Amino acid sequence: MQKIKIANRIHLIMAQAKLIKSHFDSMADIGTDHGYLPYLMHFDGLVDLSILCDINEGPLKNARKTFLKHNQFNVDFRLGSGIEPLSKGEAELVVIAGMGGGLVQDIMNHDIEKSKSYPFYLIQPMTEQKQLRQFLIDNNFEILWDSFFTDANKYYELIVVSTVAGSSSSSDHNFIAIPCEDLEFGYRLKKDQVDHYFDFLNNKRNKYLHILNQISKDKTSNKDKILECEEKLNNISKIEQSIKSL
Repeated sequence: MQKIKIANRIHLIMAQAKLIKSHFDSMADIGTDHGYLPYLMHFDGLVDLSILCDINEGPLKNARKTFLKHNQFNVDFRLGSGIEPLSKGEAELVVIAGMGGGLVQDIMNHDIEKSKSYPFYLIQPMTEQKQLRQFLIDNNFEILWDSFFTDANKYYELIVVSTVAGSSSSSDHNFIAIPCEDLEFGYRLKKDQVDHYFDFLNNKRNKYLHILNQISKDKTSNKDKILECEEKLNNISKIEQSIKSL
């Protein structure tokens, strides 16, 4: 492999792909940037064909440079928005990483029938994770599990999704249904990720404690926000206690 500095976040996303399947016939990387994820997947023998899509020519040019010395890989570069450059059912795995949750929702909702033609998704939203999870559930996408990790002192959430009926079972002993209706804190967790998840929850706790500290001087005008933060903190404690008791 040529020497390319690739963020640990990309390696961690690929690790989750390996947990879905040991090999994919095809994958699509939406908003590909430099194409590092499909690059790694090809080198690992995880995929036969990768389709790299971006709305701008610049990132596709960067991605072409990434693969410049590796003509043996079956790679297709396509200009276009979201999944519009893809044909229905063309990719076995679709990766949408590094975008806001609202934009991911818009991409998938643009042609919901087409979106459901791809068996698996890896979605790493930067914002609006709660709303995105609700959209997926409301539209009968199956959240297989949520993965939580850090890279360069930043917290990331990865949502592993399937459109294949029966891809997961609520009785699977390797998973924990996150005991909270607030989807900000995730939906389903792999048991071997509990420590990472607790780090994620602690980061959330610090966030809401900081907000409370900032607004508590004016309790009258910030009453609703204070109640919201207190509810979030209470939910975090309940989740931790429930998981620890398992």
